[in-house]
Amino acid sequence: MNQNLEKRKNLYKSKGFHKPEDLLRNRQNQQIEICRQNRENAISANRLHFKTLAWTLNNETVEKEDNEISVESQFSFEEFEEISKNLLSDSMENQWEALTKFRNFLYIKNSSIFEKMKVFDLRIVLRFVELLGSGNEYIQWEASFILNYIIDSNDENYIQTVINAGAIHLLISLLEKNKNFNYNLNRNIIEHSIRSLINLAVKNNLYNHLILNSGVLNPLLTILNNLQENDSLFCIVACALATFCSVQIKSEVNWYFITLALPTLAQFLNCKDEMIIEKACWTFGSIAEGGIKQIQRMIELGICPTLIKLMNHPSCYVKLASLRCVTNMVTGDDFQIQMIINCGVLQILKELLSSSKEKDSQIRRESCLLLSNITAGTVEQVEIVYQIGLFPILIELMMVADYYIRREACCSVSNAIIQGRNNFELILNIVRLECISPLGEILLNDNDNDLIYMILTAIQIILHLNITSEDGTKIESYLERIGVFSKIYDFQYHKNEEINKIATYIIDNYFEEEEEEEEEIIKLISDIVLY
Repeated sequence: MNQNLEKRKNLYKSKGFHKPEDLLRNRQNQQIEICRQNRENAISANRLHFKTLAWTLNNETVEKEDNEISVESQFSFEEFEEISKNLLSDSMENQWEALTKFRNFLYIKNSSIFEKMKVFDLRIVLRFVELLGSGNEYIQWEASFILNYIIDSNDENYIQTVINAGAIHLLISLLEKNKNFNYNLNRNIIEHSIRSLINLAVKNNLYNHLILNSGVLNPLLTILNNLQENDSLFCIVACALATFCSVQIKSEVNWYFITLALPTLAQFLNCKDEMIIEKACWTFGSIAEGGIKQIQRMIELGICPTLIKLMNHPSCYVKLASLRCVTNMVTGDDFQIQMIINCGVLQILKELLSSSKEKDSQIRRESCLLLSNITAGTVEQVEIVYQIGLFPILIELMMVADYYIRREACCSVSNAIIQGRNNFELILNIVRLECISPLGEILLNDNDNDLIYMILTAIQIILHLNITSEDGTKIESYLERIGVFSKIYDFQYHKNEEINKIATYIIDNYFEEEEEEEEEIIKLISDIVLY
């Protein structure tokens, strides 16, 4: 049987009386162009450093060359009909020939993928999916390659057709069959199957759920166990694992599958490849959004010290990803927040917030966001933040930084005052760092209802504690002098009910005497005029 198949392949390759060396050279040149285009598309679409792998019909290794070879693959309508007929036939040779021509057609330059895809009717697309289940590995490779282009076309009709035809299960089946790969063809099938699944996952969270719940993680974990970190395929599989685990957790089934991959994801944090570290951090950040249960599992993995250390990584991408991950983790309960504090997060935050580099603007914004979550914790945690010396930095940022940093710094200070309301000494110390003026400035100029309410609450607490400024001036007088009183007065008529209520409370309880004095003066003047 195998001898007959080999004989038929040899006959097919020799038709047209071409010399064998010409056929080999043409095939090499064609593959060079395929590999080049593949690399460019992958980097721009997924930021994954996919590396091209050579392949031939006889399992020979083809050397990579740098020169570009254009592929002459344009064909007429009549030729398209013939190729389609071959694709739908039962002959593996005809199927392989048709797939090769379709794949070459997709490589034509100066033509968008969408325009190319117009020639494919749904019957042809369904056939590409069917051929993923072919008994011929070369046909499987070509079919997975073409399906990746179809998915990348962003045509919802094509994509939905591919999914409805069972492409997800077939692609995962290819991973399962090739997980113990022995030669390059297996690696190529794995690579393009993974790329197709990733392209689906990043388009739609529902697609990611389908992929995850279809059991994609088991073959990926097996493949990773067979790879070394310096292997070109390792990065592809690692990033795929991280992508599929970044799904929003909606059920126990989702969480069950993700828990299988958590130890491997934790190992990614210690990789040498910065992109894998970054992907792992974003994935853990997504997992932390699931709530207290998921955060606790991450803490039990022992990854907190590593994540906090990565907040000072030389790569700004890794730094930002780890910051966001820790920010999501400190949305947990007080115990979980304390675990993060015990790992030294505040010391690193102080260093990040002190940075004056322009490129660190986003880093400082994320640092303030992380800190605002911490100052929303217990009064003891707010005291630690004060002892570390972070409040002078926050107050300075409220005055000189850009809007987004000022806003997050304001949230951090306001949260601290609200949470520390029963600790007079703590609030007094924060006020004496001259936080009233920047709080009032933001209150005068910001339109965000949540932030306005938070600042008003902080001001109400300061007024309730009857704290005076360093020079002995009453806070009420100071607020009136800088124009905050009139703004609070106007807030009594704000359309937001919460803002309306707290502004009215502040005016009624802390500025009533001034209003009465003003009314008495007006009455006295009126009496004098009448007299």
